[in-house]
Amino acid sequence: MMKTVKLLAALTVLALGAMAGTISQVNTPRIGLAANDIVQWGLVGADGTFVTSPYNVVSGGGLNLSAAVTEGLAIYVQSGSGGYLGAFSPGDILLDSGFNPGPITIDFATAVRGVGFNIGSLNFGAFTGTIQFFGAGNVSFGTLNVAGTSSFANDGSAPFLGGTSSARDITRVVISTSGAGSALTINQMSLLTTDAPGGDIPEPSTITLFSAALVGCAWMRRRRA
Repeated sequence: MMKTVKLLAALTVLALGAMAGTISQVNTPRIGLAANDIVQWGLVGADGTFVTSPYNVVSGGGLNLSAAVTEGLAIYVQSGSGGYLGAFSPGDILLDSGFNPGPITIDFATAVRGVGFNIGSLNFGAFTGTIQFFGAGNVSFGTLNVAGTSSFANDGSAPFLGGTSSARDITRVVISTSGAGSALTINQMSLLTTDAPGGDIPEPSTITLFSAALVGCAWMRRRRA
């Protein structure tokens, strides 16, 4: 019985991975994401507000999501003086890891097809921003990176990091930075929440794996009999 459970568990993980779409990177302008929704992080507090983790937010389109980090998060506003000093555009509302190491994990109540934002490290210097995509069963199915330089330029030069899936199947993203430091900041998050053209249709490999799972189960039962 235990062997059957392990077999089915392994086949299920493989099937879920096969069901996931293909991730494509969008790293030049934000408009390339073709987003239809946006998350503004600071609607519940002023510049410099610290919030508990997980931090629950509702997007402009009504999508519920939560952001979490090991310790508390912080909300800032990009400013040339007296506020957050970074390379975001003046007035950007920022979600910050609260001077604590990342990553920041964001969970969506309903799956989305695209996610994107500008990203910076809290430590000045060259860094690499990373976003990892997860789907059903919390299975990872894609990772994207972007290189940038964190500074107090206050000019919108923070690099854009985003991607779209060939299916509306992104349920979680994990965001991190390396190089200059692991503490990170992102600005407003753009979301693509519509279905893929033609609908989200499982690939043939998905059907094959589910069939294999059923055949495996039947074979194990017959063997026991």
